[in-house]
Amino acid sequence: YNVELVDAMKLTNNYWQLTEEDFVELQYTNTTAAYEYVNNSLLAIDAETELGLYTEPTYGYFYVQDGMIDTIYFIDPSERNSEVVMTAIVDTVQTARPATFTVHSANEWVDGGWSGVDAAANLSLEKAIIIKDGKQISKDELAKGDHIYMLLNANSEPHLVLIN
Repeated sequence: YNVELVDAMKLTNNYWQLTEEDFVELQYTNTTAAYEYVNNSLLAIDAETELGLYTEPTYGYFYVQDGMIDTIYFIDPSERNSEVVMTAIVDTVQTARPATFTVHSANEWVDGGWSGVDAAANLSLEKAIIIKDGKQISKDELAKGDHIYMLLNANSEPHLVLIN
């Protein structure tokens, strides 16, 4: 399946940059993981039967490897372009609702460099998609000691958590 993205931005070296093309064409398959955050719930979307129903412009994150979309995450357009890029090490994970995790050794990308965050942070997993070794995983698979790279919204809620 093909999808065309307009006004696409790419995260490069911790900065969001507009792509040079007017539109970006990517492909997805029946195994592409797709999600939408609606009414305080993270809903799975079947790539084969439901993804083609998204005909109106929709904002989202696309995790892409070699031109193939691995994971799609549609979010509220008001939360576009996660404002915070952070790295950290996972301390604890609580998967019962509301799912949360704590981290230490956190660093935030600020003004072209990494800046240490003094306190340990307690973060929500309710809006998060977690990707490990290029594949989406469940919240249960996030583990103590994981080194993570996160994209957080303005409310410090992670949208994407990348491991490895």
